[in-house]
Amino acid sequence: SAIKYISLHYFYCVFPKCCYRDFPLSCRAVGVHPPLELSHSLVQFGATAVGDCSTAVLHVVNAHTNLNEFTHPVPRIGRDPVAPVGPRLFAFTPPENSEISLTPRTGRVLPGQRCLVQVTFRPRLCDQAIREEAVRLLCRSEDLRLHELESVTKAEGNRKGGEQEGPCKREAPTAPQKGKKPPPARPQAKQTLKEKISKVSISPKTDSPFRAPNPADIQSGSEEYAAGRASLLHAFPEHYSRYVIPCFVSDGDPPQSEPHAQPSCR
Repeated sequence: SAIKYISLHYFYCVFPKCCYRDFPLSCRAVGVHPPLELSHSLVQFGATAVGDCSTAVLHVVNAHTNLNEFTHPVPRIGRDPVAPVGPRLFAFTPPENSEISLTPRTGRVLPGQRCLVQVTFRPRLCDQAIREEAVRLLCRSEDLRLHELESVTKAEGNRKGGEQEGPCKREAPTAPQKGKKPPPARPQAKQTLKEKISKVSISPKTDSPFRAPNPADIQSGSEEYAAGRASLLHAFPEHYSRYVIPCFVSDGDPPQSEPHAQPSCR
């Protein structure tokens, strides 16, 4: 709502602290009524899918048509003189790489007129998030490969160990008969069997040559980048974003040397 009285405002902010003590802080504020107004300052968009867009419309209004401060609120800063009647320039400055765009971003509004501004919301995947997802997929693929290699190596070791243990059981010495000496032991055979079993590794190699790449090294046109983007599109988490977009306002016409110059005051 419009501010009826623009002046200096004095108030206190009380900050509670421990030991049941409150610390008041004296504050002073200057009321400002800008020369341009927005039809509504809050724009809310519903759920929008990635790659889709939602639009909303607002108006920049120049309602300052006379200097009579007793009939309607007039633009001024504190107790300064009332702003003169005339055309006003505006310029919206949305954050860089944001999902919000405004058309037009700059314009000129005559007294008693308004300018339509279209606000567009286009959700998109962040390039950094795609690269990080591509690296995560590469690491997961390597983990699965190592796990499969471990399973195959372990199964192969068990199979070879079973084949080598069978003949030993068949060659096990029987109980010696009375009056006969037992056959001499064959330590060489046992040593050979132990050496063969020790050569069979049942654990995967830990010194894998794979090294997780840097997300910045993922090229935008590579298969890894496409896989990361597809993975995020398949399971994109719902999130809520809030943007505060400033609008700069100035009097008169832009200089001829810089027709697209941004207004200096806000």
